[in-house]
Amino acid sequence: MRRYSLLVEATGIPTCYLRKYKTSSVEQIIEFIKGTKPISLLCAVVNKLLDGCQVLYATGGGAYKYEAVLKKELNVEIKKVDEMRAVQLGLTFVLEKVKDSAFSFLSECKYLSGEIGDLWPLLVVNVGSGVSMIKVSGANSFERVSGSMIGGGTLMGLANMLIGINDFEELFELSKKGDNAKVDMMVRDLYGQTTSPYGLQADIISSSFGKAASGVGIKRRKSFFESPSKVTIDQTTDFRFVFARQTGT
Repeated sequence: MRRYSLLVEATGIPTCYLRKYKTSSVEQIIEFIKGTKPISLLCAVVNKLLDGCQVLYATGGGAYKYEAVLKKELNVEIKKVDEMRAVQLGLTFVLEKVKDSAFSFLSECKYLSGEIGDLWPLLVVNVGSGVSMIKVSGANSFERVSGSMIGGGTLMGLANMLIGINDFEELFELSKKGDNAKVDMMVRDLYGQTTSPYGLQADIISSSFGKAASGVGIKRRKSFFESPSKVTIDQTTDFRFVFARQTGT
């Protein structure tokens, strides 16, 4: 395993080293904090107070669920940060400090230039176990406008039940090798031609897992896991589009 999962480097500020763990791996998190001085870690900043006590800043459900064990094992005070606020602050930080952090993608990647204020308002789609939609109107103005129960937890749960994999990196690599058309019903499967009478392209999914209902393609389960990945991603994208229109972002 790499020592750090992500580096954030920008002109004029120290390099931020981020390391990720599953929420259920709280013991590993505790051991990591005990064995290092995570002063510069964006995910867990420890500050020395005048009385010698330490404060651990935490956000998300784990800040509540694991508060007692963190306080006991690390002898720290837990300061909870609102999760949506943390996302908004992190987004603002990255957009302000990290070059080429904002881009659009249609047929090719196009980096967005200009001041950060030119990007507001925008809709942040925060994908965790579920999905939260956050409208950010400015550096200090945000609100959660909606969300979805279909998110990363959905994908990982399906992976564990169907093919016995619960590691995201392994699943990601597997998804790239798979072929969802083996189990998804495509437009061409319905119309037998390149396009439908309604102008839909042949390679558009008409029914997720549609072929699997008749037993097609289900023998080699690891070869089709691109399909559940597309279900999760496409649903999130569709929700994002609807709420972006509704919120004027």
